[in-house]
Amino acid sequence: MAEEAAKGEKEAPQKASLARVGLNPGILILGVALLFIASMGSAFLAVTFLGRSSATPKASAPATEEAKKASQFGPAQEIGSFTVNLADEGERLYLKAGVAVEVSNAEAGAELTSRDPQVKDIVLSVLSSRTMAEVAKPEGREAVKKEIRDRINRLLTKGKVRNVFFTEFVFQ
Repeated sequence: MAEEAAKGEKEAPQKASLARVGLNPGILILGVALLFIASMGSAFLAVTFLGRSSATPKASAPATEEAKKASQFGPAQEIGSFTVNLADEGERLYLKAGVAVEVSNAEAGAELTSRDPQVKDIVLSVLSSRTMAEVAKPEGREAVKKEIRDRINRLLTKGKVRNVFFTEFVFQ
């Protein structure tokens, strides 16, 4: 009992000293944590933006314009969601893929809409011509995207498809 009273007397002055100074231990810990997070964020930004070497050669004006044009995202258009049988013989394997495209201009988007049945036929025929082994690999999916893009571009006269995107891609 006497030990508990002595212990309580020791803790009381410590709490009283923090209270006298006006510091709440929880607020003190929170302040230190926020200071740590802010310093780590500043270090990340400094390395990311200031850590680049200025010794790299400057690109020429035409190359800069091409890079700027390539980095701009054109109008996007959803083609649809497709469920197809894969071309594996003797097995019933399915692929469900959502497809969207980026076009070079609004006119190409309008033309894509007017040719919707042809575009969907292209996507269906390309997807169903692949095997599970082909679509399971990233290189195979990229090849599918390239073939879809190239075949749709043969249809278009007012612009081009720049990129093909899979908005969903599930196979079994």
